[in-house]
Amino acid sequence: MLNLGRRLFASIFLSVMVISLLSLIPAIQEQGENRGDVPAFRSGNTLRLTETNLVDLLSERSTTLRLQRVEWENGNLSLSLSSSEARKKLDRDLLTLIRFLLVDTSNVDRLTMEVEGRSENFSLKASRGDLARDPGMKRASSAMASQYLTEMFRVTNHGGS
Repeated sequence: MLNLGRRLFASIFLSVMVISLLSLIPAIQEQGENRGDVPAFRSGNTLRLTETNLVDLLSERSTTLRLQRVEWENGNLSLSLSSSEARKKLDRDLLTLIRFLLVDTSNVDRLTMEVEGRSENFSLKASRGDLARDPGMKRASSAMASQYLTEMFRVTNHGGS
């Protein structure tokens, strides 16, 4: 019986040692490669717009906004958009699109939008620097989209359509 106890203790001890040594392998490999930490979750700025993915990404994001013209040059994005939605819904859609372009991408620095709405035409100019007061656009709520757009960005009305 004593011999059985020793064998059981030895097998448990060896199992714990093997598991402990296996858990050290990633740390040893990391030291050998001398690499920095890689975050499991990244905050914002993960997408990079290019000439090849620009129209596809914009089309996926804008449900009621129709793209008429797109120009992309050195971080400056110009869009001509049209919508038959009421101004309140249009402003919510614009806010969603601006959040995507200025918060969720890494290379859009300036944004110019010419919008032809159901009842009025207007232009909107925004830049990444405009978000200094609200970096992640966390204060933007869909209920107050119009107010947020006029407070944070340059909106110029051009009259009715």
